[in-house]
Amino acid sequence: MRSRTTRLVVLSIAACLVFAYLVPTLVERFLASRIGPFWAYVMLGDVVGCIAIGALTRWKIGIVLYVLLDVVEAILFRTRIVSVNSMMWLADAVPTLILCVLAATAVKVRGSWRMNSQL
Repeated sequence: MRSRTTRLVVLSIAACLVFAYLVPTLVERFLASRIGPFWAYVMLGDVVGCIAIGALTRWKIGIVLYVLLDVVEAILFRTRIVSVNSMMWLADAVPTLILCVLAATAVKVRGSWRMNSQL
């Protein structure tokens, strides 16, 4: 039988994948035809994940991560190193992976999702 902590870790990773990767990617795909792929994938791509990272850690970390990822993704997009279809799937990947690690670590260490007790 799995322990409560193991179930919470699995649940937190699943929640991160759904709410920080799958749902935002589907919304971005919908918006791409309306506002363009650059704005949908590059500029909006990391918003949800970086907001969640900022909420779990410190807001400054989420903001800096968002800016850094946007610069890298803009370069990849403009130089066509990454195709538009690949950018759609790549855009949310880094914050989602970081968020999965943070959420799993928070559950294992503190027994909850919040890593920062101060707001």
